[in-house]
Amino acid sequence: MRFNLILKLLISQFTIFFLLLNFSAAFAGPQPTGRVIGKIVDKETGDPIVGANVYLENTVLGAASDLEGNFLIDRVPAGNYTLIVSVIGYAETRINNLKVTPETVARVNVILQPEVLTTDVIEVEAKAVTNTEASLLKIREKSIAISDAISSEAISQAGSGNAAEALKQVTGASVGDDNNIFIRGLGDRYISTWLNGAGLPSSDPYKKTASIDLIPSNLVDNIITLKSFTPDKPGDFSGGAVNIKTKDFPGSFQFYSSFSLAFNPQVTHGSSALGFNVGRMGWLGMNDGTLDLPDVFKDQNLKIPSIAEANQDETGALARQIEDLTRSFNRELGPTAFTPPMNRSFSFSLGNQVRLFSRPLGYLASFTYNRSYSGYSDGVFRRWNQGTQDVMTTVFDLKENKTEQNILWGGLLNFSYKLTDNQVISFNGIYNKNGEIIARTLAGSYPYDMDESRIFQARVLNFKERTLINGQIKGAHYVPQFFNSRIEWVFSAGKTIEDQPDQRYFNSYYDTKKQSFGIKDNTPPSRYFRYLDEDQNQFFIDYKLPFKQWSGLKSTFKTGFYHLQKDRNYSERLFQMVDHQGYNYDGDPNDLLNDENIGIVDTLITTIRGVEYRSYDWGIVVQESTLPGNNYSANQKINASYVMVELPLYDKLRFIGGVRYEVTDMNLVTNDSTAKKGEIKTKDWLHSVNFIFSLMPRMNLRASYSRTLARPTFREIGPFATFDFMGGDVYIGNPDLKRSTIDNIDLRWEWFMNPGEVLALSAFYKNFKDPIERVFNSFEENTWKNVDFARAYGVELEVRKNMSILSKHLKYLLLGANVSFIKSRVNISEEELALIHNLRPDADDHRPFQGQSPYLINLNVTYSNPQMGLSTTVYYNIFGDRLSKVSYGGTPDVYEKSAGLLNVSAKMRLFNQLSLKVSGKNLLNPTFEKYQEFKGKKYIYNQFKRGRVFSVGLSYSI
Repeated sequence: MRFNLILKLLISQFTIFFLLLNFSAAFAGPQPTGRVIGKIVDKETGDPIVGANVYLENTVLGAASDLEGNFLIDRVPAGNYTLIVSVIGYAETRINNLKVTPETVARVNVILQPEVLTTDVIEVEAKAVTNTEASLLKIREKSIAISDAISSEAISQAGSGNAAEALKQVTGASVGDDNNIFIRGLGDRYISTWLNGAGLPSSDPYKKTASIDLIPSNLVDNIITLKSFTPDKPGDFSGGAVNIKTKDFPGSFQFYSSFSLAFNPQVTHGSSALGFNVGRMGWLGMNDGTLDLPDVFKDQNLKIPSIAEANQDETGALARQIEDLTRSFNRELGPTAFTPPMNRSFSFSLGNQVRLFSRPLGYLASFTYNRSYSGYSDGVFRRWNQGTQDVMTTVFDLKENKTEQNILWGGLLNFSYKLTDNQVISFNGIYNKNGEIIARTLAGSYPYDMDESRIFQARVLNFKERTLINGQIKGAHYVPQFFNSRIEWVFSAGKTIEDQPDQRYFNSYYDTKKQSFGIKDNTPPSRYFRYLDEDQNQFFIDYKLPFKQWSGLKSTFKTGFYHLQKDRNYSERLFQMVDHQGYNYDGDPNDLLNDENIGIVDTLITTIRGVEYRSYDWGIVVQESTLPGNNYSANQKINASYVMVELPLYDKLRFIGGVRYEVTDMNLVTNDSTAKKGEIKTKDWLHSVNFIFSLMPRMNLRASYSRTLARPTFREIGPFATFDFMGGDVYIGNPDLKRSTIDNIDLRWEWFMNPGEVLALSAFYKNFKDPIERVFNSFEENTWKNVDFARAYGVELEVRKNMSILSKHLKYLLLGANVSFIKSRVNISEEELALIHNLRPDADDHRPFQGQSPYLINLNVTYSNPQMGLSTTVYYNIFGDRLSKVSYGGTPDVYEKSAGLLNVSAKMRLFNQLSLKVSGKNLLNPTFEKYQEFKGKKYIYNQFKRGRVFSVGLSYSI
C-alpha cells in the first residue's frame, strides 16, 4: 500500500508541476521573437537537400539546411517576411508573405526544382503546414517503395488506443483476435514490425512480430507500411513491413496533457464482471509477488517427496514437508464477482529545441497510462467432432463469462543533437508495460467426456505481464569532401519479457441427479508458471553515394551491412493439486484448498505383534508435472549485405534495383537431451527491381518485382507440446520446418491530386514456395507444417478527397476510403486430401490462406474546421469472413465471421489551449463469431459481443 500511494503521489505531483510550469509560461507575457523552421527537399526525388542557404530578405537572419534538409532560424522579430532559398544546382525559390508572430513557430516546407529543368526564380506564397496526413502523402509520392501510411492526426481522429488499433485504417490491413496483424491477407510470419526503422523483439512465444498493442497511440507520430521490398530493408516480409515512428521533438517549447474517462455498459454496469486478487500493483499491470512461485520451489534441487516415501518415513518429516509445500501456494482457484470502475487514461508530453554548446538540441519526454475493462457474460464456446458422413457431433457446448482488465502504460524519451550542420546523433528510448488480467468461467454440457446428467464447469485465472524496453542510437553524417556521400547507422537494443505467473485452471462438474459437485481424477486443478525473456540487438549501416547519370540526372548508389542477434529463454513449470482419497468439493473453488483438505487428513496406527505401524490417509497434495522439453533456449543470427541503385533512366522514369544477401543461423535446444534440435540454416539471395514512371506531376505508375522470405518462429520449431488455458488448445512444434521463399509482383497507379488528397489503384501477386501453416485436428492439437505451394493476389483502391470540389461550403469535409479484394490459394497435400475425402468426397483440393479475408473496407468522413476549433470523424471498418484455423484430418476449417466496426469522435476547442473530446467505439456492437461449416450447416465455434465504449476527455496544450 505504501509503494502504491507514493507512486500515485509522484505522478500527481509531476503533473501539477508541469501544468503550473506551462500556465506560468502562458501568462508570462508575449515574447518579442518567434522561429522559422522547415524542411527542404528535391522536387524530383524527394531527398533532403543539404547545405541550402536560407535567409529572410532584408535581414541578417538566416541558416543552412542540415543533412536531413531541416533548417531553423531563431529569434525572428514579429512581422511579414520573404524567405529566400538558394543552393547550387537548383532554381532559387522565394517564399512570400511568411508571417512570424511572437513566441510561435512558422513552419514552411520548401520543394526545390533542379536547374536542369528551369533557371527562373520560383515564387510561391507561404502556407502553414498543419495537415500531417498531407505531409505523409508527400512522403509516399516520393518513396522508392510502394507504401501506405497513417498519421497521428488520423489515429487520434479514429479514437485508436494503440498502434494495433491504428493499423486497421491502413489499406489492405486488418487486425484479428489477440491483435494478430494481417496485411493483404497475410498474417504474422509474413509481416515485420519496426520501431523507428529497427526491428522489435516479440513478447509472444507464438508470434514472429512484436505485439504493437504494447505501444500507446499517444506516442506514435505515424505508421508507414511498406508493401514492396527494396534491398536496403530486411527481407523477411511479404505482406508488409510496419514501421512505427514515435513522436519527434518540436521546433519550440510544447506541452500536452490529457485525461479521459470511458465506460462500456456491458461491463461497467452491474456486478457480473469477474476478477481475482493480483496484488497491490495490479493497477500498474505488475505482479508485486502475490502471484510468484513460492520461494521454496525456486530451489532447483528441490524434489517433492512422493506419497510412498512419506508413508515409509517413520519420523513424519516427509509428510510435513509435503503439507508445507502444498500450503505454500495461493489458495484462490476461482474468480469472484465485482463491479468495475470506468476506464481511464492519462498522458502528457514535454518537448523543446534548445541550444547546447551553441548547437541545437531537441528533446521530447512523454508518458501515457491507460486502464480499461472489457468482457461479456453470454459468450458461446463450443467444440465439434467429425461424427458421421452427414453431421458433426458435440464435444462440448459451454456458456462463457469472461472479463479482461488491460493496463497499458509507458514512457518515451528522445534526444537529438546536431554536432555540426552535417552530423547528427540521436537517441530514442521507450519503456512500455502491459498487464492483462483475465478471469473466465465456462459451464455447460460435455457429452464427449461426461454423462449427460453432469454440468461441466471450468474456471481460468490468467495474469500476463509484458514489458517492452527499446533503446536506439542513430548517427547521420554528410561528407561533402567525399563526393557528397552520406553515412547513416543505427544500433538498437531491445528486450521483451512476458511473465505469466500462476495461471490457474480448475474444472469440475455438478451432477443434477445426485445434486452434488465433483472433480474428475484425470483433470486435477492445475497451475502454470511461464516466463519468456528475449533480447534483440541490431546494428546496420548504410552508405549513399550520389552521382549523375548520362543525362545529368541525379542518381544514387547505396550499400550497407545488417546484423541481428536474437536470444530467447523460455521456462515453464506445471503443478497439479492431486487428491488421493477423492476430492471433498462443495462447489466453491476457493474453499477447496482449505487446511482440512490439504495433506494428511487422518493418521492410522496399527499394532502388529506389539509393534506400532503408522499410515496416512492423504487429501490434496501438490505434484509437479513439468516436462523438461517444454523449457528451451534459442538464438538467431542474421547477417546481411546489399547493393542497390536509384537511377533515373530519363526525367520521367526511375529505376530502383539491387540484391541483398542474407545468412540465417537459427537454433533451439530444449532441456530434454533426447529431443531433436530445431534449426534453420540458410543463405539467400533476395533481389528487387522497381520502376517508377511519372505520368504527370503528382501522378506515378509503379511496378515492382522482388523475392523475399519467411522464417518459422522459435516456438514453431520447438519439439514439444504446450497447453493454452484460454483457448483449450495444445501446441506441438515441428523441428523439420523449412523457411519459405516468396516471389512478389506489385503494380500501383497513384495520383496525389492536392495536399492531403490521393487516388490510388494497386494490384499484387505473390507466389509461395514451402509456406508454413498452423493446422489442428479434432482433439484441438495444433502444429505447423510446410505445404508445397501457395499464391495470393488482389487489388486495392484508395481515395482521399476534399469535398470542396462539390461546393466551397464543403471545404472542411474530407472523405476517405480504401477497399481491398484478395484471393489466395493453398494446395492441400495428397495425404491430407485423402483424409478429407473420406468424410467429404466433394471437398476442394485447395483452401485460402489462414487469416485471409476476401475483402477489406475502411471508410471515414472527417470534418475539420480550424476556425471553429472543431474536428469530427466517422470511421467504419469491415472485413470478409476469413479462415481462422486450418484443420488437419478432415474436420472442417474454422472461419471468423465478418463484423463491422463503427467509431465516431468529435473534438472541440473550448479555449485557446483547452479542448474537449467525446467518442463512441464499436457502436454497432456486432456479434464476433467463429464457425465451422459442414454439409451446408453452420456449427458455432465461439461467439460473443464486445460491447460499446463511450468516452469523454479533456486535453491541454501549449
